[in-house]
Amino acid sequence: MSTHSYIGIQNDEGTIHAIYCHSDGYLDWVGRKLLQHWSDPETLQKLIDLGDLSALGDDLATTQAYGRDFGESNVGCRGFSDLEELRFEAMEYSYVLTPAGWIYSNNGERFRPFPAEFLSKHAPRPVQLELSFPTSEQC
Repeated sequence: MSTHSYIGIQNDEGTIHAIYCHSDGYLDWVGRKLLQHWSDPETLQKLIDLGDLSALGDDLATTQAYGRDFGESNVGCRGFSDLEELRFEAMEYSYVLTPAGWIYSNNGERFRPFPAEFLSKHAPRPVQLELSFPTSEQC
């Protein structure tokens, strides 16, 4: 049995463009992948442009899209007037990238940010650079 989800992006006016994802829509899979690989609005828009998905990958090449990969039609994104309209679609999970970051809804509950413990476990960490600076004697 699959866990279905919507993946969307909210524009400046508050409307949402979203696509359906058939598999693994739960927070620890689709939610984690969105947080780790799809948090850039331009990259996410490319994903949404693919239309509905069979499975979300780490990038466009590893994502299975119904239109591109299986030749299906009528699989483009859906428009929602606001978060409430999307929430009442009652998908098992819905994820939306807002200007403030990712939020999600589970089974029609109100949208909320990812839990703190989820973020601390899965959010990408800043890269720590090890730089060697010249000593005062080298200047």
